[in-house]
Amino acid sequence: MVYVKVIPNVTEPEVISGPTLMEVAGVFTFVYRPELGGWKMHAFGDHVLPEDLVRPAPSESPL
Repeated sequence: MVYVKVIPNVTEPEVISGPTLMEVAGVFTFVYRPELGGWKMHAFGDHVLPEDLVRPAPSESPL
């Protein structure tokens, strides 16, 4: 899983070197799905916990 935060009002690249409070417009949750051959965007909004993901049944997965 990968979480990508969307930060509003960013106009230039910025390096953040430590913990920083900032507004987050949303979070993309990407999940690697080998049965689909790559990454799938699972959700946008709040991050999705790994235990909340729907996984294919072993009989449905080509691997």
